[in-house]
Amino acid sequence: MKNKIVGIIVIVVYTLNRFVFKSIAGDNIIGNIIKYHLNDFLGAVLILVYTNLLISLTGKEEYMINTLLKCVILGAVACVFWEGLAPMVLSYSTADVLDCIAIMLGSLLYWVIIRDGNIKKDIRKTEPEQK
Repeated sequence: MKNKIVGIIVIVVYTLNRFVFKSIAGDNIIGNIIKYHLNDFLGAVLILVYTNLLISLTGKEEYMINTLLKCVILGAVACVFWEGLAPMVLSYSTADVLDCIAIMLGSLLYWVIIRDGNIKKDIRKTEPEQK
């Protein structure tokens, strides 16, 4: 349920940014973040929401993106595709390190929101089991 609520909020904020916030944002630091990086930040969250929605439809709960490591890996993969490969294929796409940072921060925000509240337990899930 939390995943769906996050998805709805992100879609609303993304839509507001696209049609309202960008047009009224100034030429200062906050305005530039809103105009050029907020959608990358929100896009990362939305990719994780959508991925978990698809996984939940399969009934394979063990594959859910719900640990810090999984969120960081998916964020890094999105960064490589959006900021590394897309500019090679799409003439209107440009690579931007700040967009990568926004994507990674969005992935981290998603993990903070969906985690069960125990950071130590979540971090331990990302470490390999010792024998």
